[in-house]
Amino acid sequence: MKYTYALCPFLLAAITISTPLIAMEPEPVYLTKKELSTTNTCTTKTEIQKLVDQLHKNIQEQYKGDQHNFYFFGIWGSITQECMTDVAQKMDSYYNCIPQFHSFIRKIKEKNPFCSYTLNHLEQEAKKEIENATIDSLELMYNPQFLTIGGWKHYPLSIKKYAIHRAQKAMGYTHDIKLEGHPAQITCANICEATDTAAIGCNNDFVYIYNLKNVLCIHSLKNTSTPQIISFNNDGSQVAAACTSTDDFWPITVWSADTGKKLFNIKLEYMPTIIGYSNDHSSKNQLQAISYVFSKSSGRTFVIIDTFSCNRKDIKNNSRLRIPNAQFTMTYPHSGADLKRYHFSLPMLFDLNTLIITDKKCPALGICLTALQNTKDAERLDGIKITSFYKQLTDYQQHVVDKKIEDQKRLHA
Repeated sequence: MKYTYALCPFLLAAITISTPLIAMEPEPVYLTKKELSTTNTCTTKTEIQKLVDQLHKNIQEQYKGDQHNFYFFGIWGSITQECMTDVAQKMDSYYNCIPQFHSFIRKIKEKNPFCSYTLNHLEQEAKKEIENATIDSLELMYNPQFLTIGGWKHYPLSIKKYAIHRAQKAMGYTHDIKLEGHPAQITCANICEATDTAAIGCNNDFVYIYNLKNVLCIHSLKNTSTPQIISFNNDGSQVAAACTSTDDFWPITVWSADTGKKLFNIKLEYMPTIIGYSNDHSSKNQLQAISYVFSKSSGRTFVIIDTFSCNRKDIKNNSRLRIPNAQFTMTYPHSGADLKRYHFSLPMLFDLNTLIITDKKCPALGICLTALQNTKDAERLDGIKITSFYKQLTDYQQHVVDKKIEDQKRLHA
């Protein structure tokens, strides 16, 4: 919720914060003390919102008119350590009755300026700790109950954990994974984030399946022609590849991504432009192939949508839709369009046999590399291998850290 404050044009002074007036805002409904004492499972959005409204009201009433904590033209001019500690403890008092505690904290942070300032302050302090981390301080960061640096000791454990968690997520550390050495040019690729698996098609008629945690090729799948489009189902158990035309049809092959066993062969009448699995769990393993066909008789382009259920032994074309191109709306994910953690682009000009995948969320790896960079004692570098952050890394990320250790040792030698 946004806050708007009206200021007198003739008064340029510190303004004591007060609850803003919002037109037509409904009166909040608060949980009673009896309700709080008899429930430990405030899980619905309505229940959590009641607690947010209640805490917001309590904090505003307590600090309204407090001259030690004030706003100046919408910017905090001052807030005391005692106020921040008290606000943090008030937020922590709801920890045991809300399983989704982080969701509650996010909501109260948006609604209440005192909570927002306190949490932002702690996140900035946590960010400084991460930027200055050494191997010796990593475990303190992972176990916030041991944090006694500066004003950390004044805050409850749940709030310290939240601040450090947010600071780690905000690091934005990315890392490139290079899949190289393919015997032929790469033609298509896709990633299943649910299983950290990548599939790469090459013009030697093979699809290569990779485990991105250790960057090893686990399957080499032979096609009858060159793969052009690849798609994973929701849970990553199936991978489908649409290939170039064979005889009078366009083939799609479906394999088990776990075992590499071929499951289905599909023959399409028209060249597919897009293939993708349904996101709807009620239609598990439902595969769509979308083709664009020009009709000479009408002079119009139509979209042909073939739908297949890849759950039976004998796969059949469950349905076919033919609609004008202008009325078509994409509903299924395709070609990595729904990726959140990973990003890749097919090679265009140079090194056509290598695919570079960017892992956009590597906070643990970023913290480990930062700690190695900040540790000046070469004899302490190997100590990172016993830290909790190192144990969070994938096999490939541990290899990256091990290489960094050797580089740092040579630098200090």
